[in-house]
Amino acid sequence: MTILGLILKIILWILGGLVGCLFILILGILFLPIIYEMEVAKWDTLRGNIKLNVFYILKIHYDVSIPDAMEIKLLGFKLNFSSKSNHTKEKALTSNKQAKQAKKNTSKSSKQENTKSEFVTYDCSDKKEDVIAQQKQPQGKEIKKATKKQIKNKQNKKNVEQSDKSLGPYEIWVRVKELWQDESRKPFFKACQKLLIRWWYALKPKTLYFQIVFGLEDPAETGIWLAKLMAFYPLYAPYGQIQGNFNEALLQGSIQINGKIRLIKLLYPILGFIKNKEVRRMIKNIVNFGKDDRDGIKTQQ
Repeated sequence: MTILGLILKIILWILGGLVGCLFILILGILFLPIIYEMEVAKWDTLRGNIKLNVFYILKIHYDVSIPDAMEIKLLGFKLNFSSKSNHTKEKALTSNKQAKQAKKNTSKSSKQENTKSEFVTYDCSDKKEDVIAQQKQPQGKEIKKATKKQIKNKQNKKNVEQSDKSLGPYEIWVRVKELWQDESRKPFFKACQKLLIRWWYALKPKTLYFQIVFGLEDPAETGIWLAKLMAFYPLYAPYGQIQGNFNEALLQGSIQINGKIRLIKLLYPILGFIKNKEVRRMIKNIVNFGKDDRDGIKTQQ
């Protein structure tokens, strides 16, 4: 009994450790941040850095000015992909060489077989006819499969025809009116608005600044576009500025972004959104939109 007790205790300790590791992992994914930083500028040349830190475990750094300059660290250890790429290239070259040699060997063997076939011939017409006859004879399993496929195709066609005949344009219009006149419509839209606002605050970067300078071939067109963009000036003024160049056609600028994202801030508002009874009722009505029973009677919403 003591041995069995020890074995059970060991198993329970292992299971408890695994459950604890999973719990810690889930908490880390929910509460640890995803940090992102980006500073990119294009004036005479393209320069900038992009940094990404995922749960303090995976770090990615990319220098825009240097091609193929990406540094990846996992738990503080660098991951090098250059050697792997070289190995893959060498493997590809060796495989191509082997394929060419195989083609040459097959061509030589085919030539030898053709020379042999010129001197030796066989009369296999009877055997071929027997094989073809056996292949043409349908077997019992194949017949059953064919009948099942035919039955399924007929059922699918009937379902498609019923779905096509179930709703017309007038019926669709009537049901859209019913959804629009439902009592849960206004609370549903309010809940959607709250959800989007919370997501915006969860995804909103801490710092955002941009500077854009553009110019078109015709200076009059640049002035027209600047006048159009001035209508949105109160929206983008706190985050950057847009200028026009009336001398030459170009597109230059810079952007800086810095922020954090936590998954808990995205998932927690969804729970409050789903708990609302009126929201769930409206979702059911939308999901059951246009569904009929077999007798053509509308499903109860």
